[in-house]
Amino acid sequence: MRKLFSIIFLIILIFIGGIYADASKRTFKDFLNREITINYPPKRIVSLAPSVTEMLFAIGLDKEIVGVTRHCNYPPKAKKIKKIGDFWNPSIELITGLKPDLVVTPAAGHNKPKIDKLTSLGIKCFVVNPQKINQLLKTMDVLSEVTGKQKVGKKKVNELKKRVRHIDKKVKKIPTKMRKKVFYALDERNLWTAGDGTFIDDLIKRAGGINIAEGKKGWYRYELEKLIVDDPDVILTGISGKQTKEQVIALWKEKLSYLSAVKNNQICLIDEDTLSRSGPRAIDALEELFEFLYDKK
Repeated sequence: MRKLFSIIFLIILIFIGGIYADASKRTFKDFLNREITINYPPKRIVSLAPSVTEMLFAIGLDKEIVGVTRHCNYPPKAKKIKKIGDFWNPSIELITGLKPDLVVTPAAGHNKPKIDKLTSLGIKCFVVNPQKINQLLKTMDVLSEVTGKQKVGKKKVNELKKRVRHIDKKVKKIPTKMRKKVFYALDERNLWTAGDGTFIDDLIKRAGGINIAEGKKGWYRYELEKLIVDDPDVILTGISGKQTKEQVIALWKEKLSYLSAVKNNQICLIDEDTLSRSGPRAIDALEELFEFLYDKK
């Protein structure tokens, strides 16, 4: 009888142990609809993009992030984290050496070989792909669930949603015929711009602007002749920490002084990282752009 009780007790222990072992694993679908089973919550996370790093920090993952790209410079804490290479060519060796529970990466085309390689090595890669502000907020919600930061994440996302709704209400009051034509350019030289399906296209439209580059998908070079004909009301471009507003405006006046936006000093300059990254600071860019277009003090 004693032997029978011992066997039953052992079976119970194994059963309970199995429950706890299973509880430490959870399966999620990433934004490529792939099922990813991870140790939950992940304690060691690697980010493969500045926008991802900003999202992870925003939802409270200060201690769990063990690796980032050398372009990840915000928040300041990100500068002190181990670098795993640059955005375009992260090091597989450095990533695997960090023994991450989870790698979070954007779905950019150049990343696919890296994702495939890491996956083949048993590294769990969760792919995100925010192309619009609403998708950004959804992504942060999902990442909060995946990383066990629901409380902090929900609070942050709700704050961002409230700010976006505030802009939406203001934009709704602007008649279509009063909307301003906006041209975004990386700089004044090659006139690379953001067309349909890009995050910046959505940002312009969400701020109440008309993106003159719409109608053509993705990133492309805008023809100078067409830009002269379209003659936007506002030029939108980024400014780096190494430049002053006066310097950037002077470059536009030197190259494209005949555009109405340049003549009328309607050049909206926003920190290039804030403007170009599909992370939480994009809401700052949205507010800045709306203010420049319609709500100048």
